[in-house]
Amino acid sequence: MDLIINEKVSITHCVPTILQMVLKEAQDRGASFNGLKMIIGGSRLTEGLAKTAMAQGIEVYTGYGMSETAPLISLTEFSLDESEMSEDENIARRCMTGKPVLMVDAQIWSSNNESVGTGQDNTGELVLRAPWLTQSYLKNDDAGKELWENGYMHTQDIAYIVLMVILGLLIA
Repeated sequence: MDLIINEKVSITHCVPTILQMVLKEAQDRGASFNGLKMIIGGSRLTEGLAKTAMAQGIEVYTGYGMSETAPLISLTEFSLDESEMSEDENIARRCMTGKPVLMVDAQIWSSNNESVGTGQDNTGELVLRAPWLTQSYLKNDDAGKELWENGYMHTQDIAYIVLMVILGLLIA
């Protein structure tokens, strides 16, 4: 809180647990955030926590990644010319895993390593390709081969994609 207030931090990132701690500390101090932008990762941002953060002046966004993706793969996307949406729609979108960032090929595959397509009814494993992804593991070639079966990095996360946005992600 001291850094945010004294150094006038305008953008940061954290996990939901840290966001909860920051919000509690701000409430105890009577502090405000004045539009601080915060990217949440590490675990799911709930609608309730997103509403609380927004009410206290923090614009929350969600990102997805893992150590093997160094770390970012997708991020909530906003544009200046988008259509009007309700508060609930806005909060729901901020809690989605987001759109793959530039140069990321994200697909959903069945257990047969075949693309299942898009839509909420088409869940499967999230597989990825991007130039910066981990290629293997030190002193563990077998794990690297399993990680990259059929030319895509296997996240072992279950997800679905709608309109090229990773909307649902269930950590397996």
